[in-house]
Amino acid sequence: MKKINKRKFNWFGFKHSKIKEHFEGISHYCGTFSVKVNSDREYVPCAVYYSKNPNRKKGHKDYLLLTTTDALNDKRKMYVLGRDAAEMEEERYQLGKYCPKCEELIYSVSRHDYRTCKCGECSVDGGKDYFRSSVKGEDIKIDLITGEEVLPNSIKFIKSCKRGKNGKSK
Repeated sequence: MKKINKRKFNWFGFKHSKIKEHFEGISHYCGTFSVKVNSDREYVPCAVYYSKNPNRKKGHKDYLLLTTTDALNDKRKMYVLGRDAAEMEEERYQLGKYCPKCEELIYSVSRHDYRTCKCGECSVDGGKDYFRSSVKGEDIKIDLITGEEVLPNSIKFIKSCKRGKNGKSK
């Protein structure tokens, strides 16, 4: 099973132990990937954390997403979002590239986030907005929450490919 190196994709450079201390119930860091914040907006890079036992009485959800207003501005504001497991189902899959030479699985976090593998043979760009990749290597569907390849015959792969005319899951 091919897996991504989640440390390489710590987009915001967060210290995960500090996040766990600050936010109640966080069990682990899932990764950084783009999520639609609302239906009108484009994809936004978010650090995604999972909570095994969210405090529903306080309105906590299964996933905690941390994002910023402007990654280029030094005075940026961080935003905290919550998502249930069902809401994350559509957000969790993305195309990536597997390099057989250095055995690295890579993906692009957001638009214009150009990434190369360790050896430089394979590259990806575009995040979820568009997928552009090098000719070399193998295109792979990735479950960004587990960090693993989604095999073509698996139920996860089949469910993630069932889309209606508007791009939403059926």
